[in-house]
Amino acid sequence: MLDMMDNGDISPCTDFYQYSCGGELASVLPDDPDLGAAKVFFDGCLRTSNQGVLERLSDSMKVFSALESLCDATSGTGAFDLTETLTTMMKMHFTPLFDLTLDVDGDDPDSFVLRLSLPTFTSPFGENLPHTVCVGEYHSELAAAKQRGGVFNLDEQYDKYNECVEFPEKSTFRLHNLEKKYDTMSLAELMALEGFSENIDWHKLVSDLLGISADPKTIKLQVYFKDRLQRIIEHVNENIYDASNIHAMFMMLWSEQLYNDFVDPLGVAMGSPDYCLRIVKNLMHDFSSYLYLEALGPSLDEYQQQINTMVRLTKKTAEEQLLRAHPSSASNLLVEKLRKMTGETMDLQTSKNILAQSMMGVNSTGNFIEDCRTLLLRYRSYLYSMYTRGPSNPEVMWNQFLLPYKSYGTYVYAMNKFLIPYGAMTPPLFYGDDVPNYINFAGIGHMIAHELMHSFDGTGIYYDGEKRNQDKIPESHLYVPHTECLSEKLIYPQVVNTTADLDTNFTLPHRLALNELLSDSAATRLAWETYISLRK
Repeated sequence: MLDMMDNGDISPCTDFYQYSCGGELASVLPDDPDLGAAKVFFDGCLRTSNQGVLERLSDSMKVFSALESLCDATSGTGAFDLTETLTTMMKMHFTPLFDLTLDVDGDDPDSFVLRLSLPTFTSPFGENLPHTVCVGEYHSELAAAKQRGGVFNLDEQYDKYNECVEFPEKSTFRLHNLEKKYDTMSLAELMALEGFSENIDWHKLVSDLLGISADPKTIKLQVYFKDRLQRIIEHVNENIYDASNIHAMFMMLWSEQLYNDFVDPLGVAMGSPDYCLRIVKNLMHDFSSYLYLEALGPSLDEYQQQINTMVRLTKKTAEEQLLRAHPSSASNLLVEKLRKMTGETMDLQTSKNILAQSMMGVNSTGNFIEDCRTLLLRYRSYLYSMYTRGPSNPEVMWNQFLLPYKSYGTYVYAMNKFLIPYGAMTPPLFYGDDVPNYINFAGIGHMIAHELMHSFDGTGIYYDGEKRNQDKIPESHLYVPHTECLSEKLIYPQVVNTTADLDTNFTLPHRLALNELLSDSAATRLAWETYISLRK
């Protein structure tokens, strides 16, 4: 810790961040030829702290040049190319109407399909303006409630927040993703929906984004929030008659994003070390992953072997539990699914080779705005390049689903596979041989059991290990009473009394939390029984 501190004369009262982390910041991007682009980008970001708002605004205006030729303000509808506008913006990681990303095919886990969903308005640079404003309103009302005392209805405040942001909040997006609530259709079928092809050439849009040209009948989509998407398309079709008006609307949306990202970011000082580190991590995750792997200790291979043993023992104990629950079943689909399941860690050298290959050819100029534009284009281009390679490719798997420095695992329903990142192989989740086994099983052992049990939660029971089914796996009926019990506990209204004499009543978002509680509840027993099996 002392080595991470600033060795200069900076006072903690003047700049505590620099005082405590200055030593680390000086070496966070060393003069390594493999990391040169990241270092140049980071330094260019730091220099923006010396620019005034008007200078930063002038630089960011240059990004608009990409759209200047897409509309003739003096012409009518035909002069505005909505398809080209959306393509240009989406390649820059801005999605004003909808977003097209990748999803594992529910019917074929070895392939990707396109995921069509509402825009999330997330940015690698920070929080979006509507979220920040609406959360600010919530904090103001909370402060006023603390002053007057009494009752603070959190459910009512949550409804106000949703009305304020006007788009589905993060929990709604997450719920649809967790429950895999989508409609499956081909691109040709999407184009045939009423109004969808009136002003958007979907085949051209998809071909330009993916860099391939394919028959629309062969391009598969999993469409989330279909009804809301239809309303957005209808609204655009009704208002696109004035080319200059619709063009101005798109430019206004984009300018707001650019201002929040490059001119006056929310909640952080422009050009500050934490702002710049966050952007390097988000836009150059292969570089940040490489740095993380370089810092790992020499015991990683040994740790991976121990964790692979814990995965094998946990699966064995889970199978014993399933057989106890279904002793008379000759053919148990849940057991078959469990046997097909894999829990994976990635070989360190393989990871480094993949990252080194990814980092090749990345150049930074030191001009922060220009470099951001280049990296945003690279970010989306890299995403779409994974489409044809499939989710089982190691390079794809650890970029699409989980980065090495994350400290939590993830279960991929369609692939019947859970991934354990390097970040989980450290305290407080894992201590190697330095502690008794029960401590490791209480940490990473519980995480392994938790991810494994997602295979049997409210979403997992629709997957048989090979594809997604319309109906639940038959043997899952024994879990229904347990699910209903947890659901009732979640629905029950909660009241919390604070020290400010403020009673807060709320209802938990039980549908969102249910899968996690189911997995946690079962994982606690599974991790314990696995540990006990070692002592026999």
